[in-house]
Amino acid sequence: MEFTGDSDEYAILNPICSRIQQGAIKSLYKYISTPGFISLGGGLPNDSVFPFERMTVELTDGSTLFLEKQDFQKAKNGESQNNRTSALSLNYGLGKGHPNVYNWMKEHVQSVHSPPCTSWDVCHTVGGTDSIFKCLFILNIGTTLLTEEYTYPVTMDICKILGISTVGVRCDEFGIVPDALRQTCVDLANKNSPAKALYTIPTGQNPTGTSMSMERKSEVYDIAREFHLTIIEDDAYYYIQFPSSDCSDKLMEDFNEDEMPGLSLAASFLSLDVDGRVVRMDTTTKFICPGLRLGWVTGPDSFIKKYSLLNDNTCLMSSGFSQSIFSALMSHWGVEGFNNHLKRLQLYYVQQRAAALKAATEHLSELATWSIPQGGMFLWIKISGFEDTESMLEDLIEAKILMVPGKHFSSTGNSTSYLRATYATAAPEKLDEAFRRLAAVLISKGGKSAEKQKPSSNILMPS
Repeated sequence: MEFTGDSDEYAILNPICSRIQQGAIKSLYKYISTPGFISLGGGLPNDSVFPFERMTVELTDGSTLFLEKQDFQKAKNGESQNNRTSALSLNYGLGKGHPNVYNWMKEHVQSVHSPPCTSWDVCHTVGGTDSIFKCLFILNIGTTLLTEEYTYPVTMDICKILGISTVGVRCDEFGIVPDALRQTCVDLANKNSPAKALYTIPTGQNPTGTSMSMERKSEVYDIAREFHLTIIEDDAYYYIQFPSSDCSDKLMEDFNEDEMPGLSLAASFLSLDVDGRVVRMDTTTKFICPGLRLGWVTGPDSFIKKYSLLNDNTCLMSSGFSQSIFSALMSHWGVEGFNNHLKRLQLYYVQQRAAALKAATEHLSELATWSIPQGGMFLWIKISGFEDTESMLEDLIEAKILMVPGKHFSSTGNSTSYLRATYATAAPEKLDEAFRRLAAVLISKGGKSAEKQKPSSNILMPS
């Protein structure tokens, strides 16, 4: 659904998108699949000269994926060669993605999110960072992008490249504060610089670890409708959600796989989108691996058409190897296998979170406060008595620990009293040692006592 800019509507696409057109040669590809056609027009190399014939991928559970070379015609039609093997796509592909990958992504979005706006589609992406750039390029952002007050630094860097200013909106433990969002929209409109889009990381937010409640999402969506905002939903941590019941004081050994949500995940902004104002980005980075460089974007038909064409004119497609492996993996798992994989993934991260919280409570309870993440992989720590954690970076490095000062996530670039710590990779004993070293650094620098941290509480973001 493409909006025109009338008083009760808004234009979702950047006017520059009129320049994104299908190439003349690409427009002829539709004839390749016509029976009886002899194609001498394409620039496709012949599959027979490729040095790859087949590939096997061994999974951590001991099972094996079998992939076999498939010619362009069969790949284009999404055909499988036999029941035992999956297609190994080696030739040029489509901007929307390999047919098997595209079909899986569209069916998955329908199953998980059930977008109420009927005119939507999906397109594969070359990972999250590339999709952020393309979304900000295609969408009608104007000169100002609304974000959470602390947000993903790469998004801010991309905004600088595109000449877009970021304006942070105050948040609390439930995410963006609706009254603050409304007031920011009013203030910008009064300055004749109305905001046109809101970029948000609603699950396991980077860097704060907060997850937006359904009630809060509904309020934010209503404000977006009121002020004609496009919502850019960057949900890289969506699949790393923790049990909904409060269990932040449990020890890591107290959790079990059956408690994890699997595919029973929180409702998204996309699931609320009745009028086509949400563009949602998903990535395999956090639930499979970053090296695939594969994800998908969901949005109004008009947006996806331009995104697919932009793929055609830039990266063309993500790696055929990556798409082939992903397609084979999803086919091998099926819905049940994927659900079980997510439960294992979520169990790992909730156990890591428990280890981090235990270490923080033991070593930092008199020196800092922190929010309790309900998803993702980050602990957002407020250091008591310090206005600029950047100033202690050299001390942290000397103590051989690395945490990121909050300044690098600030939409204003101002100094903050926060540090971001990730519990994704360090073993529990390493997490304990890291927080012990942090405490030693803070004490050596005259750290002040903080209000005693309650194990199950969340602190509010600063106003």
